Amino acid sequence: MPNYDGTGPRGKGAMTGRGLGYCIVPIGTVTEELEYLQKREKALEEELTHVKSRIKKLKQPAGIAGKE
Repeated sequence: MPNYDGTGPRGKGAMTGRGLGYCIVPIGTVTEELEYLQKREKALEEELTHVKSRIKKLKQPAGIAGKE
């Protein structure tokens, strides 16, 4: 979110972007920011694992992948 002023990207409001800003998580201290970023990191790692798994399944021979 530009300038962290609550306006969101292109002035369209909070929660209208890619979820990379602090629009829903008030960051007050370094400890709070660190905790938030660690949780975000874990969520992204889990999402990446899911994406890689899905890619692997889609690359299987058509006969196997088509049965899902």
